[in-house]
Amino acid sequence: MARDGFVSGIRVLSTAEAQTLRRILLAHESAQPGGTLSGDSRFKLHLLLPAVCDLVRHPLLVRAVSEALGTEDLLCWSSDVNMKQEHSATFASAHQDSTYANLIPSDGALTAWVAISDAPVESGCLVMAAGSH
Repeated sequence: MARDGFVSGIRVLSTAEAQTLRRILLAHESAQPGGTLSGDSRFKLHLLLPAVCDLVRHPLLVRAVSEALGTEDLLCWSSDVNMKQEHSATFASAHQDSTYANLIPSDGALTAWVAISDAPVESGCLVMAAGSH
């Protein structure tokens, strides 16, 4: 299933489902102090929001994760949201998630990135380096 250490192009949510999840996340964000998700408020949303819990349990996502790890014994360690507004100059520099999350051994864990809005290259979307993961 994986090529070069990552898999792309798996459609987990329909456009309508992604739009619904985006509306829920934006409503949650606006209810936060300062109207933004930052710091710890971005993490473990699957424990707070049923819609995010549904996403981490989505059969298509679970199947892809299970196949990538070669096991059905799965645990969602964390979930986080990275909101990047249109025309934003913010960016995340190159990194490997396992370093930040202290996932040891790293070959027993993965990050599943699910876009809930368009993420064109011009906007600074996620880029993976072949063989780096």
